[in-house]
Amino acid sequence: MGGLQLHVRGSFDGIQEYNPIWDRRHNVNLLVSYAFGKFDARKASVRWNYGSGFPFTPTAVFYGSVPFNGDINTNYANSNANLSTIFGNLNSNRLPDYARVDLSVTKTWRFDEHRSLELDLSVTNTLDRQNIFYFDRIRYERVNQLPLLPSARISYRF
Repeated sequence: MGGLQLHVRGSFDGIQEYNPIWDRRHNVNLLVSYAFGKFDARKASVRWNYGSGFPFTPTAVFYGSVPFNGDINTNYANSNANLSTIFGNLNSNRLPDYARVDLSVTKTWRFDEHRSLELDLSVTNTLDRQNIFYFDRIRYERVNQLPLLPSARISYRF
């Protein structure tokens, strides 16, 4: 009969209640680092990030809108219509979840108390997961963020 019911209230603009665009319900970041070698000159790290999908407003329909520009003699049969959109309920849908694993290895050479050289090799999105960046409504296609991305960095401190 009874039970626990949880209602998360979104934003209210005076007309409707909706989820704000930054409403990510779940976000988890885990970082594991291990320093090793003489004077801990080497470090290996693994970072995992997970986030539930952000809200978005779906497209209900596209239609052509002929700009008459105040001229009653506009030939609507031969003119190019502008693409217009009617949207669905504000932020009523959610984008897919986001997940990423990054790996890095760092080696540090210390020359004295103030000078050091650091080499960092890393791979972003190691599992090459297809994380959405945005959805192109006009072309009706998903555009993803960066794929697997290796990088290297050299840093000299003095």
